[in-house]
Amino acid sequence: REKREERERRRRERMRGRLTFRPLPLLPLVVVVITLALLTCSSSPVYADEASHRYLYGSEVVIWSNQLGSAHNPHESYSLYSLPFRHPPNEYSKFPTLGEAFLGHEAVSSPFVTHFLRAVRRGEVARVAIDEWRSVLERHIRNEFVYHFSCDGLSVLGLVGEL
Repeated sequence: REKREERERRRRERMRGRLTFRPLPLLPLVVVVITLALLTCSSSPVYADEASHRYLYGSEVVIWSNQLGSAHNPHESYSLYSLPFRHPPNEYSKFPTLGEAFLGHEAVSSPFVTHFLRAVRRGEVARVAIDEWRSVLERHIRNEFVYHFSCDGLSVLGLVGEL
């Protein structure tokens, strides 16, 4: 028993000069991490756009018109505005990714105006005299041509001549 007490006394004397690791209390560390996270989030501005896929109430959502092509031959594609559709007043295009460029996609802004979380009433976009375009439209309807729109990365497809 004396030997054991002697060993314990020597061990305590050796440890007196050394620094020992004491774990930090967990609660102050958690408080500091949460405070830093809140400061970081609150100081950064919030943007509402197509790149972040987050929108504010009433912000404009762009609907892109992409292409027009045969439903049976996906390699046959044309610009949507090769049909008698009205071009938007401030037409601009989106820079395509490499895959979109290879597939022939050319996203151009459409004349449809939409706003986030607001109802859109059915209305007239443009009036067009179809007499001169009648044969073209009949051919596209007969050959089951498909138009392609996209909104925030979501595709909308429809057959020409159908609602």
